[in-house]
Amino acid sequence: MKPHSKSRGLKQLSPELSCIAVLAVLVAAAVPAAAQVVSASVEGRVYDVTGAAIPEAKLTVANTATGLSRSTLASPTGDFQIALLPVGEYTVTAEKEGFQKSAKKIQLEIGATANLDFSLSPGPVREEVSVQDVGAGAEPTRTMVSSVIDEQKIENLPVNGRQFIDFALLAPGVKIGDTTSGSTDVIIEPVTKLSFAGQNIHYNFIAVDGADNISTASGVQKYTPSQEAVREFRVVNSSYSTEFGRAVGGIVNIITKSGTNLFHGSAYEYFRNDKLDAGSILASSDPSTCAVPGDLTSGGCKKLNKLRQNQFGFTVGGPLIKNRTFFFGNYEGQRRRESPYYNSIILHNITAINQFKTAIGFPLENLNVTRATDYDNVMARLDHAFNNNNNLFIRYFFNNGSLKNYSPLNDGFDLPSGFKNNSDKDHSLVGNLSTLISPSLVNELRVQWAHRSYDFPTVSSQPHMEVANEFAIGVNRGNPDFYREGRFEFVDNLTKSVGRHTLSFGGDYNWVRTTESFPLFYPFEATFLCIAPIPNTACAISNLQDRDPVVLFYERFQASSGFTEPTFDPSVFQLSHYPDAVRNAAQGTLDHTYSGLYAQDNWRATNHLTVNFGVRTDWETWPSGVLNTQRGVDPRLGIAYSLGTKRNIVIRAGSGLFQQRPRL
Repeated sequence: MKPHSKSRGLKQLSPELSCIAVLAVLVAAAVPAAAQVVSASVEGRVYDVTGAAIPEAKLTVANTATGLSRSTLASPTGDFQIALLPVGEYTVTAEKEGFQKSAKKIQLEIGATANLDFSLSPGPVREEVSVQDVGAGAEPTRTMVSSVIDEQKIENLPVNGRQFIDFALLAPGVKIGDTTSGSTDVIIEPVTKLSFAGQNIHYNFIAVDGADNISTASGVQKYTPSQEAVREFRVVNSSYSTEFGRAVGGIVNIITKSGTNLFHGSAYEYFRNDKLDAGSILASSDPSTCAVPGDLTSGGCKKLNKLRQNQFGFTVGGPLIKNRTFFFGNYEGQRRRESPYYNSIILHNITAINQFKTAIGFPLENLNVTRATDYDNVMARLDHAFNNNNNLFIRYFFNNGSLKNYSPLNDGFDLPSGFKNNSDKDHSLVGNLSTLISPSLVNELRVQWAHRSYDFPTVSSQPHMEVANEFAIGVNRGNPDFYREGRFEFVDNLTKSVGRHTLSFGGDYNWVRTTESFPLFYPFEATFLCIAPIPNTACAISNLQDRDPVVLFYERFQASSGFTEPTFDPSVFQLSHYPDAVRNAAQGTLDHTYSGLYAQDNWRATNHLTVNFGVRTDWETWPSGVLNTQRGVDPRLGIAYSLGTKRNIVIRAGSGLFQQRPRL
């Protein structure tokens, strides 16, 4: 039989040259880069009791928690907009000589452009003004279909495992993806995988504080800050504008908490265990504990239903300089122990499986192992206002995770000899500068440095031996043995208000280096058709009992010998993981960049009709011989029509082209 061979080469680009080239293009084009919005805006119209516009009325917004204040003048038609406001509660006042001052309190949510109109009555300015609380701002001009999961929902609604992103399931059309089990995942990401309108889980974009949080290897989100550190997030289902690229599913835009003028903090502990919880319907019976060991039908079998979970941590935040500099920090840890589960074929045939392994000199399978899911993460954020026109925040997040006896498939298909351990470390450092250049021109600059390291060693070095569509023994070929990713991201937004038009320009640039080790078929892979022979069927040709595989694959590394190096030493089967020499021989490094530019106009055509139209272009570059440069040009159009009723009924529609990034 002809052996299977595979080799990998190393191809790298200089990140410095790539970065300089892209930045030069951006500067030369005089178009800032941009994407995910982490702020909010308020707009509206000032008019008198007859409905006539009041030109050049003064509008002032003040954040009640941080003391931030900004002012602008209404246009000759009475329209106004104040952009790039940090998320939070604001008091908005409108005043004009000869009219009574009016004030309203409003909650601005992430990515919102809230509408707030003022009707001023003639009369003298009063010293005391009653403030009307309007709650969360209505968004009759928003063309995309989205919803916000605010701080109140995150804090008060129960969620299993305290995965706050599960609250995205409250949005219409969002559900848990079919591959959350990990059955098609390249690496294990212990996070909830979302599906928008039934689309693939890899078609989404997840951002934290506006920074890209998608793993290039798994195609889903990386670790995120804890539930206690998240302020709110917006779930965008469809018809998103040109600000967002490289996603055809949905978008989740998360922002973290910041400090305020008041010191505040919390400490918490959440626990679960099998003494308090109902037994899982997925819990497997332990064949070794049955009345007749190995025979589930004999009765008396104990369940493999161990569960111990502790989640604990604290938060602290407050002012360093009142009204100017604030801090917020969070630590959270988890210690979880549980039993894996197995499919019924494994449970009913564990005796035959171990007889096969004894015959070939392999260690026996022990189903009663303990799976561990531990992590420790910290998040620290600093917010600083240089003045009312320039605001900066810097946020650092680190997660140290440890997974033991994890199934790469996680669907009960593989035995403990195929489990893996995972030591992962995620770093993310994000800086964001918001600048009010003039009352009608604002800019938002963002950079991110991120690095992750996944060490994903096998718990054994036994070869992958599979009974087709039933179960697998030994290491899984579909997962890397280690994976490292480095990222630099540059983002910027420029917004100009001209009358009823809001013009936005921008783009983004990412440089990513990925290193992975894929031993694949090392030391070999064997596939069997059945467990036992059945005369006159395919099972008589290939079965576990006769130790007769239908196909064999071998891994070879030495290209210089024509991949004809000597066969492996059988003692490798007794190791606890792959030898480092094998892991390093199977690694490869790939550098690539992806970038995008966009321009759009949000036009408030009438008091009821808003039209959003623009175009976005995205492209990815790769080393020579890997992939051709991929480019896309995506025109988009969105419409929002407010019926103007007391129930704030808005009809939204949109159309456009969308591009999806490839997985590495």
